Parts: sequence; structure tokens; C-alpha cells
Amino acid sequence: MVTNYVTDVLPGWAKVPWVVWPVFVVSVAVAAVLAVIGRRLDGGGPGPVRLVPLERVLAGGTESLSAPPRRRARARAGR
Repeated sequence: MVTNYVTDVLPGWAKVPWVVWPVFVVSVAVAAVLAVIGRRLDGGGPGPVRLVPLERVLAGGTESLSAPPRRRARARAGR
């Protein structure tokens, strides 16, 4: 419960159970719906990242870090 610690008295709305319980139920329902929607949105993405041992990364060298990958430009038709 929310308590005013200065006066040590509950707020007026907290004394009425027919106000407190519906607010609690609605907030739990909204949290459950958001959790289900969040899981559905997360399920459509790529799979989990596969971890690779550090030794395997270091064995590959640093050649790939010195120059960024390049793509060949497409030839445009009509020129």
C-alpha cells in the first residue's frame, strides 16, 4: 500500500477495496498482455547468436580488420 509517512495515514482511495482491486487486476492483465505480445514480436527475428571460441577468432588473423569489405559496383544499363 501507499502510505504517507509524514502523517502515517493511508490515502482515501486506498481505503476503498472496490477501487484498489480492479486497478490491481487491470495492471496485472496489461502486464501479461504486453509480455505475450513482446514474446511474439521477438520470435520472428533471427536465431540466437552462435558463440565461437576466442582461439578460433584469433587463429583467423587480423587481415579482415585492416581493410573493410568491398562490393563491386553494378554496371548501369544505358550508359
